[in-house]
Amino acid sequence: MSPSSSGGPGRDNGGPRPSDAPDGRNVGALFAQWLRRTFADPQIVILLLIIVSGGALLTLAADVLAPILASVVIAWLMEAPAAAMARRGLSRTLVAALLTALFVALLAAALLLAAPVLLGQVAQLARALPLLASEAQAFILALPVDYPEVFDADQMRDFAAGLNADMALLGQRMVRQSVAQLPNVATIGLYLLILPLLVFFFVRDRRAITLWIAGFLPDHRPLADEVWADISMKMGGYVRGRAYEMAIVGGASYAAFWLLGLDYALLLATLSGLSVLIPYFGAPVVGLPVALTAFAQWGLGPEMMWTLAAYTVIQTIDGAILATIMLAGAVNLHPIAVMVALLVFGDLYGFWGVVFAVPLASVVQVTLDAWRRRAGRPMPPPDP
Repeated sequence: MSPSSSGGPGRDNGGPRPSDAPDGRNVGALFAQWLRRTFADPQIVILLLIIVSGGALLTLAADVLAPILASVVIAWLMEAPAAAMARRGLSRTLVAALLTALFVALLAAALLLAAPVLLGQVAQLARALPLLASEAQAFILALPVDYPEVFDADQMRDFAAGLNADMALLGQRMVRQSVAQLPNVATIGLYLLILPLLVFFFVRDRRAITLWIAGFLPDHRPLADEVWADISMKMGGYVRGRAYEMAIVGGASYAAFWLLGLDYALLLATLSGLSVLIPYFGAPVVGLPVALTAFAQWGLGPEMMWTLAAYTVIQTIDGAILATIMLAGAVNLHPIAVMVALLVFGDLYGFWGVVFAVPLASVVQVTLDAWRRRAGRPMPPPDP
């Protein structure tokens, strides 16, 4: 009887063989096989080239493309009413002219009515920073007297001195930034002249511009067309939803702050409206100046509590109800994905990377989902 048939050392008991153990060569071979299988599909290669080229263009020429990107966002915001008006028989040129005129009227109202008040409140806040710092310093220094068992006097003195220095530095920085922006007034004026023209042409010639760009791509590109259609639908919904959400949150915050008599109501309400652009972190970050302003104005009184309660209620309604309604179907990202996007795009593009982290993450998600479908891999099941 041979050793292999008698259960001796040569018998194969079905256990792992040395050749089955993953080693560097096997992993390398598997990775090479995956690369060959993936990039053998020309549609995936075309899609990746488009995504990489677009990302490189945005990274290298972001400053030059700023008015173009802003006009594209505004045109996305106008696309739904433009399509509705076009279905009623109006020409695309007339639709674009009407919507651009409405945009110019709103922009002029913002510049002539809201902007002077906002700038005045910013200047007033910069002048009031030393007073706010002294009031905060007095409050901090009183803590060891009122609660000696909790707060150490030396630590509170050091903290108050540091806070006073930081507030003074912040005021100087605000003044320097204001002076530094003076040379950019001509650039801003040029942008204000160009922006309505760009919006008009993007609304009127949306299809022609899309076809012109597509003319530089291969004729057969079903995967790229699928991804673009999905991105266009999601970004249009996201831009419109965020715009409505900002208007509602900002308007509700201004009404609440004005009724309560809070100083810098328009400035703080504007920040509150803009806070919706930064998920999870925008509300608490803006809540800090709201709380500090209320404290400096009223102290730890009922007015401050009412102000914080109003702000908390507005932000809670926005997060629990309003954002869900406004962004339905436009954003379907897991909270972890949103936080990773905030970190990654914030590191890459700074402040604007944080603001546009969610739409950029949606582009990545749409691309990966289309890639999985193209590769024939099952999509993950939805959350129960």
